[in-house]
Amino acid sequence: MLHIMTDIIEIAEQIRAARKQRKMTQAQLADRARVSRRSIIELEAGRNPDPGFISIMRILMAVGLDLRITQANSRRPTYEDLLAEQER
Repeated sequence: MLHIMTDIIEIAEQIRAARKQRKMTQAQLADRARVSRRSIIELEAGRNPDPGFISIMRILMAVGLDLRITQANSRRPTYEDLLAEQER
């Protein structure tokens, strides 16, 4: 469960950064994502370990982010891996 929390916290940090970059308030984001403002507050504060997939997808789309599924990589990235990631 700790690993999942870290992932949710990382996603929440990206959402907060994108929201602030777009100069959106939490209320504006909630309205655009069609979720409650409390959901945004709890997500950004790390108080909701399971906000729900649909809510996360709506929030990500509202701040111009998306979720990508890629091949799992359990090894350390190579220099080539890092270059390829940077080109995306």
